[in-house]
Amino acid sequence: MTAAFRFLLGFYEIPVYRVLEGSMSANAKFSFTGRVIASAGISARFVLAKLLVTAVYDAGFLIALYFMLGLFLNSATALWAPFIIFVFLVAFLALRYTLLAFFGAHIAVDKPKVFKGLAFGFKKSAKYFGKTYAQFLLLWLIIIVFNVFFAAFTFGVALIATIPMSMVLLCIFNMTLYYTKTGRRFYADDKIVTPPDSGLHEKQAGETHI
Repeated sequence: MTAAFRFLLGFYEIPVYRVLEGSMSANAKFSFTGRVIASAGISARFVLAKLLVTAVYDAGFLIALYFMLGLFLNSATALWAPFIIFVFLVAFLALRYTLLAFFGAHIAVDKPKVFKGLAFGFKKSAKYFGKTYAQFLLLWLIIIVFNVFFAAFTFGVALIATIPMSMVLLCIFNMTLYYTKTGRRFYADDKIVTPPDSGLHEKQAGETHI
């Protein structure tokens, strides 16, 4: 049941990446619903591959979390248990998303076969691991605090909006990371951003195409 839920939930990712691709590469506006329908086949293969490669990692996380809950039963560690678990959660999520940071964006932009895209993603993640992991640590810290804050003041109702917002934010970060680390220029607020290693800095400042 959990695997089926995660499989269906994961269908949002490639369509979001493709909407972002249209905006970043051509300053175009694409329909999310249209991208969901058009990307159904690749989304299914992408989500299945992602489930396969993260199954052991996620199982290890759940086992570790189960044992960490035992900290609440020990008077010597009960006070520190929430902080320890919070740090563990942020570190785990940051590592998971660092390892997969380039995968979905590469599938959406360059359209390779899924496992070739996965291999490319791992290679890029390894190359830029330190800085990317640090960025995800900060990003997940902000996301968790943001969601907990609004959940506490709205009795959980705000999570209906804040969780999807957080998921889209992660996709935006991944796409920006992908474009930057592969040296691609992209649109941001109708302006063209040129990554330092793109080799395109010598182009005229007034150039408006990518």
